[in-house]
Amino acid sequence: RRVLFRSMNVDRTRMGGAIGQEFFTPSWIVPSAPLPNDRPYAAWMHGSLIFRRSGKFSGIDGLDTQDEIEMDLGVVGPEAQGEDTQKWWHSITGDPQPAGWGNQLRTEPALQFFVNRAFRFGVHTEDYWGLECIPHVKAAFGTVYDYGEVGTTLRFGYNLPEDFIRSPLESYSTHPSGNPPKWSVYGFTGADGRLVGRNMFLDGNTWRSSQHV
Repeated sequence: RRVLFRSMNVDRTRMGGAIGQEFFTPSWIVPSAPLPNDRPYAAWMHGSLIFRRSGKFSGIDGLDTQDEIEMDLGVVGPEAQGEDTQKWWHSITGDPQPAGWGNQLRTEPALQFFVNRAFRFGVHTEDYWGLECIPHVKAAFGTVYDYGEVGTTLRFGYNLPEDFIRSPLESYSTHPSGNPPKWSVYGFTGADGRLVGRNMFLDGNTWRSSQHV
């Protein structure tokens, strides 16, 4: 409730976790030799601890606000099993097998933080139709990414949930509407912009020399 910035009257807090695997390859995966003009092979396996709080913004009466703080701890390199995952999947889909994983980023621990603040406002009719705008600002810092982000989401639908979902991957965070209907349906679109200082999966290993672009 009290970590970092406040400026909101907190109504609800949540804590969650996730396990993730991400991997990246150059666009041409057939050669086994390094491709100096394309991104390197890289894989990242991590566990995430996520804290969320939501409430009303103290600066503007009635403005719904949500903070999210995420910490990821994991490993980059062969231990992240990106090669095994991609080859297994390509064996199912019949796609060409990647031959360049021997050039992937080298092993190193990865610690990453994300801090996000989002606001939600909109118009709603008496029969539960609504149009909402969800702008957000986000900062990432750690050994994997350093960037600042701004963006917004627009959503329109029936009986909109009381959440701040900005992508399908966040569906686990759904907080139902307080209205009588027990179901909701909506569509959404959005855009983000980032100012990137560092991306390990383009710039290469943080602590060791490696391929980069």
